[in-house]
Amino acid sequence: MIIDPRTMDLTDWTDTMVLELDKYGPITKLMHPDQWREWANQVVQLLQLSPAQLNPFFFADWREWAIRFIQLAEHQLA
Repeated sequence: MIIDPRTMDLTDWTDTMVLELDKYGPITKLMHPDQWREWANQVVQLLQLSPAQLNPFFFADWREWAIRFIQLAEHQLA
């Protein structure tokens, strides 16, 4: 599941993640980039990851959240 968000723009990364995470359940496509936090919150809830560490509303930048997500998800979903 390692898809490095540092080399992609937001829309490309979320589109790729929707396909990658489909095996865990449905995740909607991000339609409005300014709503990335709502999309990210959907991902956290679907995968039942720690909301305390991954709450997207605590992050100013989507890449900061995405990098943290990849770090935690790799360990929890392995």
